[in-house]
Amino acid sequence: MYQMKKCIFLVFIVLSLNSCSKNYYFNRDQVKLSNELKEILNADQSVRNYNTMVKLKYRIRDLITVCDSLYSSGNADLIRTYDFSKIPSEGSQIAKLSETAKKNYDEDNINGIKLMRYIDNINRAKLYKIIKKYGCPSFYNRKWKDTTNLRVGITVVLTHFNFETPQEKKLLKLMVKEYLAGRVEEGEMANFLWSVDDRKGKPYDYKINIEDWKKRVGL
Repeated sequence: MYQMKKCIFLVFIVLSLNSCSKNYYFNRDQVKLSNELKEILNADQSVRNYNTMVKLKYRIRDLITVCDSLYSSGNADLIRTYDFSKIPSEGSQIAKLSETAKKNYDEDNINGIKLMRYIDNINRAKLYKIIKKYGCPSFYNRKWKDTTNLRVGITVVLTHFNFETPQEKKLLKLMVKEYLAGRVEEGEMANFLWSVDDRKGKPYDYKINIEDWKKRVGL
């Protein structure tokens, strides 16, 4: 019994020191960290802008192009109530294109997908190292020294991974740990897990069942 209590105490100490270490490094390296996160975000958005432009070029509608259209038209508030289930499947939209347009779309789309996968793999590896060292750099739950110039959100980048490979599953498990440690804001985590959970329903309605997620990631 004594050995068990001692073991539990040591585990608690290790976890506490690890948490303090992440906060220490986060506070110390905020400028460097912010610049790294901005580079990751810029790469993520740039490659997706290319893919979005391809779909817009051929008038293919999906979640991203519809959201972009609503944002650009000044109707961002409608995203909360928009019924995305009414968007026709990509396949049915492509089927309506001319044969020449289909061929051109396939070429443009394949090039975009290859580039996106390449960037996503790089970003995933970078974010894992960052979160492992600094903890999740939550936009809301971390104490940024300069909320105007340094604070960066990474939720949008996290929602672009499939979490099917061993490396992505390691990142998912790490994020659940960060949520349990209080370093991830509820809305950020809900949006992230909604994406991991096959984007079922509306993102703003997603409820986190943390006990279920602990089992799913092996905690």
